Amino acid sequence: MFKFSFLLVFSLLFYHNEALNQLCSVRKAEKNCICKRITDSEDLIATEADCVRTNFDYFPTSEQLPKDLNLLDLSHNSLTKLDATETRFSSVTLETLKLSYNAISFISYGFFAEIPNLRILVLSHNNIESLDSDEIFQKNPKITHLDLSFNFIHVIQAATFSPLVELQVLDLSYNNHSLGESLSQVRTLTDSGLGINPNIVRLSLDNIGLKDVQNGFFSNHTYLTHLSLADNRFTQVPRVPYSVEYLDLSGTDISVLQAKELSYHTLRVLRLERMKMLETIHHYAFYNLEALEELSVKHCRNLREFNELVFGALQKNEETNLRKLSLAGNGLQSLNWTYKYLFRSLDFIDLTDNPWKCDCDILWLQEFENLYKSENVKCSSPLSLRSKQLFDVTDENVPTCYPQKYGKKSHRVLIAFLILLVLILAALVGYLFYYSPSWWSGNRSRGIGPQSPYSASRIGEELT
Repeated sequence: MFKFSFLLVFSLLFYHNEALNQLCSVRKAEKNCICKRITDSEDLIATEADCVRTNFDYFPTSEQLPKDLNLLDLSHNSLTKLDATETRFSSVTLETLKLSYNAISFISYGFFAEIPNLRILVLSHNNIESLDSDEIFQKNPKITHLDLSFNFIHVIQAATFSPLVELQVLDLSYNNHSLGESLSQVRTLTDSGLGINPNIVRLSLDNIGLKDVQNGFFSNHTYLTHLSLADNRFTQVPRVPYSVEYLDLSGTDISVLQAKELSYHTLRVLRLERMKMLETIHHYAFYNLEALEELSVKHCRNLREFNELVFGALQKNEETNLRKLSLAGNGLQSLNWTYKYLFRSLDFIDLTDNPWKCDCDILWLQEFENLYKSENVKCSSPLSLRSKQLFDVTDENVPTCYPQKYGKKSHRVLIAFLILLVLILAALVGYLFYYSPSWWSGNRSRGIGPQSPYSASRIGEELT
């Protein structure tokens, strides 16, 4: 038993040292590894190599890495190229390769050919300008997740993505605007010739210079559920597949939102943030978004009104799927009191950083003291209440309101009018009572009295 235990410990130490040597071929300091070895808890096999921020300026060879590796993370290093003629790397077990935040500008067409089971490839935040060969991914049909965001890509060779028949997630965001300009010219995304899998589920095309695309641009991608088009040059909401559940149009040049552009019954999340041109949201604009759970309309400074009918006519005990609503950082001064029916069913509300006018029409918000960051819901006017927190406003600050007694402003105006009318009528009755006693004495004759200069007796006396 002792011999067996000794052999087991010796074997583990030998294996550990062997893996250690593999991962520590280049040392930061004596007895310190550059990469972190992450092992499987059951069989102690090294399944992941974390080489983040290890100052690699070349891609490690197969001999420098443990066998049966599933994940290799070389992010935040100094790699400049992926050249199959210079790097001897192959792995039939590697499924995830992360190369973000390097300086990669060149990828040879055969580099990934020796990693046939690659499924997740992250190349974001590099210096890639073009994918000029349609053979780069020729031997990688199993890739499901490809991230090429934050590069300088302006040219993608036709059919580059065609071999990726299982591709589900593609991110081309924040690349050269000429890429989007060329895509804006085609009738459909399929016509672009890139060979993007029509069964793709998540597609991100943020900030690539896309203009108003044709109505059928996404028509062939009917399985798309997550679509991000932020920071492009759209002036109206583009037509997207009815399968979309997440849509991001933040940072676009859209100035008006209309119901006819937002008729997507499966949409769950809609982001409309940082839209400098947005000024108007029409009545019933969000009415057809029956499945909407999260709406974010933030930092749109020219949006000064969020009228009471953007969701349709709100009713008491309103039933809705909406759970999160953010209206932070806009130009809103007031909000109709009927929104209380909607707010009561929400889990998250953000009304911060708006120039609220703290008058009688907005004090209903004080019912919702659990507003997110309520300390930043502040008054901008009147001047006497500027910078005061809305939830700290009392009747003494607005003595003319008394919302607990008089309710809406229109009611108060009506009551004041009726009081004035009663006072006028009382004054008229008093005038008639005190200055026209004959009216009340019953002497209503308008004939000639005995003392009148025109009476018969007076005329006779004057003649005699």
